[in-house]
Amino acid sequence: ISPDEGGMGKCMYYSSVMGIDLGMFYKRRDYSIIVNGKNPIVAHEYLGRDVKDKDVIIVDDMIDTAGTITKAADMMVERGAKSVRAAVTHPVLSGPAYERIAQSALCEVMVTDTIPLRTDKET
Repeated sequence: ISPDEGGMGKCMYYSSVMGIDLGMFYKRRDYSIIVNGKNPIVAHEYLGRDVKDKDVIIVDDMIDTAGTITKAADMMVERGAKSVRAAVTHPVLSGPAYERIAQSALCEVMVTDTIPLRTDKET
């Protein structure tokens, strides 16, 4: 499942390689106003097959405050998903991210280490 339109390319690839169903969330925004520097979301709709009794993986390029991914996970469980995991490339995890994840339907969040870390002891 892609939590938004931007992640569909990755999800289409995984769906094809694994031979599994594909879905996405569509976030409709009100572009006539700005609230806290963003256009507010007025609808968050799931487009895809039935997830009842299925294990769901939400694939995204990044997770910052975890608002989008946790909302998507909660909506999957509301639709009957057996379990929901997230696979994320860039784990920023700022602000309320950890709290949102802990209070969400996500049973696991898998991330990669996309920021090169120094191997020497210099600062």
